[in-house]
Amino acid sequence: MVGKDDWRFLNNKENLKRKLKKIMLFIKIVIIIFLIILPFLPLEERTKIPAYKKQATKNAIAYIENKYGFTPKIKRAKCEEIIKYSIAPRLWYPLTGYVYIVASDGDRSFNIYISGKEVTEIGFDNYQYNEIKNDVEDILNNTLKTQSIYYILSYGKFMDLRSTALSSGMGLITEYYDKTNLSTITKNYDFYIVLEYIDISFDNLYNFNSDNPPQKFISEFDNSNILLLSYRSSEAYETAKNYAYIHNIVCSSDDYILDDFRLLIKEYVKISDNKTEYNKFILNQIDDIYYILDDGTYANFTKTNINDATDFGVLYVTDVKQIYNAYSLETDAKKIFLYIPINKLKISSDEISWGIQYNYENSVKHRLMSDDIINESYLYTQLSNSLSEDNIIITIYEYNR
Repeated sequence: MVGKDDWRFLNNKENLKRKLKKIMLFIKIVIIIFLIILPFLPLEERTKIPAYKKQATKNAIAYIENKYGFTPKIKRAKCEEIIKYSIAPRLWYPLTGYVYIVASDGDRSFNIYISGKEVTEIGFDNYQYNEIKNDVEDILNNTLKTQSIYYILSYGKFMDLRSTALSSGMGLITEYYDKTNLSTITKNYDFYIVLEYIDISFDNLYNFNSDNPPQKFISEFDNSNILLLSYRSSEAYETAKNYAYIHNIVCSSDDYILDDFRLLIKEYVKISDNKTEYNKFILNQIDDIYYILDDGTYANFTKTNINDATDFGVLYVTDVKQIYNAYSLETDAKKIFLYIPINKLKISSDEISWGIQYNYENSVKHRLMSDDIINESYLYTQLSNSLSEDNIIITIYEYNR
């Protein structure tokens, strides 16, 4: 006869068997996964990491001692990988043999990029980044005889920081900057410079409208890309700060991307490959409408009446209500950019769905503008002029959809 203690022993034994089965199943799954991904693991490369880091650390110390005359403190190092995007999964990638190093000189941190494959005293570092950055800003501001409110400088071996393992890898160069060789450094590396100002006219300072911009301005910055950006006011600058990428937009070759921001930007200068592009956006106003002409000399707005927007029905909208004056428009501009303050519209709800109606080539057109709102303050749209002699008639409607 089996006693209680015997049953307890048998139950514990069965529980132990079940646990062992689960553990063995887990081990099998891990082995299977490892065998699946094994072809994608360059294990031989992994064994080189300690040696690469060790040699790169020695190289970095010798490189900095030779270049600057002090011994840096090495904080951390990471081997550079060759990242290739593919469908196959990878936990690790092949190594280049180069190592990213974060070092310091007292409280001053900086970065080094140097080989770990061999003994060398040739590398790249950004120890002098702030010094170069400040000198570049001084040269440009002194040339323009005014002070910028915002300044960005990007240059060096790596322009895309995502390709590095450094928290601050901008400005990696191999040359020693001695205050006299800036033009040499700008020739050896791409420089991207952005200087932003409030309500200044660049053409008053230099004739940027000409085909040959001032040689003094260009001479120090061969092979550089320079953007000078002037905002209409401090308020426009504060609004632009909500669009952190605005200087990237201005640098874009696609001019249409700029359209939303013409209300904020007074003018800008782009200098690239020793060529200059100068643009000025003249802001005009009629009643509550702000407008900017593209390649034109005039725009005449005249208040008028317009028929009900019954044709909106084909766009599956309802409860259409006119919320702004109607104007006939005559202009010789290829395009006209319109900005209308939201607080001047007779809006019935906080959620704006809006459209614009206009006569175009003897027919009524409608355009829905749900997303074109600048900083929650202005409705924005643009109209292309036609060769038709008919006036363009515009107004704004609120609707449900």
